[in-house]
Amino acid sequence: FKFFKSIEKNSVIKVILESSSALPERKNPYLLKTRRYKMYLSERRRVCEFGDGAYTTLKILKDGTRIFKVYASTDEEKYELAYNAILSSVGEDLDSRKFHRIHGLGISYKNNPTLVILPSGGGKSALASLLQDNDKIKIYSDELPLLRNKTMYPFPVRIALHDGPAKALKLNIQPNRKLIRKKFG
Repeated sequence: FKFFKSIEKNSVIKVILESSSALPERKNPYLLKTRRYKMYLSERRRVCEFGDGAYTTLKILKDGTRIFKVYASTDEEKYELAYNAILSSVGEDLDSRKFHRIHGLGISYKNNPTLVILPSGGGKSALASLLQDNDKIKIYSDELPLLRNKTMYPFPVRIALHDGPAKALKLNIQPNRKLIRKKFG
């Protein structure tokens, strides 16, 4: 992880978990609307609402500190929204450093990097799970390998494998958290 250490001394991300509360008043038009969330600006904060009362806010201070507040009713929702907020913030920083995140499986076999592009649910995590015990294969990421100047870099994120594929592949995986990833991102 030393590779990802920030070169900026004041680069800080803070995450505050809260119980659900009323959404901030929206006076501005939506910046972005998808089937999973809507984003708008409110009083110098970026607000991202996910439905069911769950939302996040982001405020960036003058020193560059990013403060996320996560509002949700369950611990699982708070965990997932906090994870996605951190991933988004790190992603913006990587973008500014000219790293490109690719939705795919990044592996290397005999020092030849290979990118496997499949749609969501196409088997990237299942394939990574099958390959992880092969000493000849290096896994960069099953979800978001990084590319910069034709070079692939690792981006360590959790492997999110649903029960169905794990059972079909006879993988003995003990989940450490309920997967609700499809709900928020």
